Amino acid sequence: AALAKKPVETYLQKRKAAKELEALGIPKSTAERQVGLISTDLPRAPMELKQPYV
Repeated sequence: AALAKKPVETYLQKRKAAKELEALGIPKSTAERQVGLISTDLPRAPMELKQPYV
């Protein structure tokens, strides 16, 4: 069965939540796991979403 594509909003919401956790001093990888952000959440979308953020 083909996996349904996740909406970009979900990815962006998770990314935002992960950034907020990072602001609290949580390492990026831990923050991403904490919000359930995994590589398969990456939207096949604008390149700026895939670039690492600062």
